[in-house]
Amino acid sequence: MDSEIKPKDELNIMHTDIKVIEDGQQSPQPTKKELRHDILTICLALGAYIISINVLVVIIAAIAVAVNPDVQKMIIDMAMSGGSLLSVTGNAEYLNAVSQVVADVMGPAYIISAVVSVLWMLTIRKNKLFTTDITTIGQKVKPLVIAKILVLIWGVQFVSSMINMILNPALDASGMSLTDAMQQSMSMLFATPMGIAAAVFVLPVIEEIIFRGAIMRKLERYGTNFAIIVSSLLFAIYHMIWLQAFFAFFVGLLLAYTAKRFSIKWSMFLHILNNGIAAIITIAGVSEMFEFGTMIACALASAVILIIGRNKILLIKEQGAPNIANPFKIALTHPMFIISAFILLGIGALTLGM
Repeated sequence: MDSEIKPKDELNIMHTDIKVIEDGQQSPQPTKKELRHDILTICLALGAYIISINVLVVIIAAIAVAVNPDVQKMIIDMAMSGGSLLSVTGNAEYLNAVSQVVADVMGPAYIISAVVSVLWMLTIRKNKLFTTDITTIGQKVKPLVIAKILVLIWGVQFVSSMINMILNPALDASGMSLTDAMQQSMSMLFATPMGIAAAVFVLPVIEEIIFRGAIMRKLERYGTNFAIIVSSLLFAIYHMIWLQAFFAFFVGLLLAYTAKRFSIKWSMFLHILNNGIAAIITIAGVSEMFEFGTMIACALASAVILIIGRNKILLIKEQGAPNIANPFKIALTHPMFIISAFILLGIGALTLGM
């Protein structure tokens, strides 16, 4: 009978007792005050990362436009013909030239900005960011488990697509579109080889270092499940656009579980693989019927995986229980968490209306 849940080494995602954490050192029981402080520093560091990466991208793009000889010649020609600055910047030819320069530089800009901005995580992890956070190894990985997680990711994608189909008519009627907002963000990066490299390889690695590295490892002393869920919530909020946030939360849970049970290199691999598949679908123009059929198959397979593995899920829930009273209430009602969510999701809402 399998009604009784029995601990198995292969299911244990804790690696060690919850109180024995980083570097094998015995840690005292965490307090609510420490948790509030950690949520504050995490939200500030994440906010600083988001601001830095966007500001740097804008600066790099502005410099690229300013030094582009074609754009310079266009400005000089129009200025010499008596045109005002307003007429120059409103000229369709000028705008097209600027757009092309921005598109060409977007990939390198994101790569440089992401690599530089991730250093904000040092404020919450210090030297652990590039040591224990990304070098901790758990159990030996099994290819079948990684394949199942990838299927679950695309099962979530199917649910996201269904939500999109339900919401889009109402959003379209109000001048907003979930699909347009996501396609615009992807097409900008997928337009150049460097953009593809940024979207498929660099950004996934950086995001794993931030969310499954620094943030999850910072919070795991309060309980494994707590760390996985809160880091996934922040990962969702970070994506801003609602449908992406829904997808990102559940994918974040899967990636966090992978990083905790095996290692962050496997969550990086899955993240890169998922983005790579999305890039191929976008660039190659894969038919919607084939894409939709694949997602349906993954959704059905996901249901089977979850039903068969329900006892394993309960065991994970039991093993990773928080070791501090009401940690979710403390974290999710923290003023800085609420402010961060309000600002980022608000930006996402504005993006839908643009």
